[in-house]
Amino acid sequence: MTVGGPSTDRGASTVLSYVLTVAVTSILVGLLIIAGSSFVDNQQRLAVEQELTVIGNQIAGDLEQADRLVRASRSDAPTVMINESFQGHVSGIPYSITLESTDPPQIVLQTANPDVSVAINATVRTDISESAIAGGPVSVYFDPSLGSNGRLVITDA
Repeated sequence: MTVGGPSTDRGASTVLSYVLTVAVTSILVGLLIIAGSSFVDNQQRLAVEQELTVIGNQIAGDLEQADRLVRASRSDAPTVMINESFQGHVSGIPYSITLESTDPPQIVLQTANPDVSVAINATVRTDISESAIAGGPVSVYFDPSLGSNGRLVITDA
């Protein structure tokens, strides 16, 4: 037996519960999408950085090999050229390669979006010529006409 008659709030309670459930679910789904896109961006950035590091290490190895060949040569103007074939994009993103004559010389690879830059040291005794090229096939060669004793150079292959 009810005092005061039957309750009229029962129907409103179900609708209110449904609206609150939909609102909370929408907020949670939105937060998951935001967190997921941040995770994907971080993974892409990491993949680009790793690919640039691999390419940079290969170019550094080519510079070091060319340096050894130049120093081992008995000629005043040795002919040394090493070609490498790399893709023009890493993870679908174009990149650039810069050879800097710092101490030690560095190969700097970078992309614009995402903004990733990787610097790899090269251990060489032969002078180098600063240069910048777009990513892709690379040629490392010795140019005896540069400087007093010649220089190592990188160009597009």
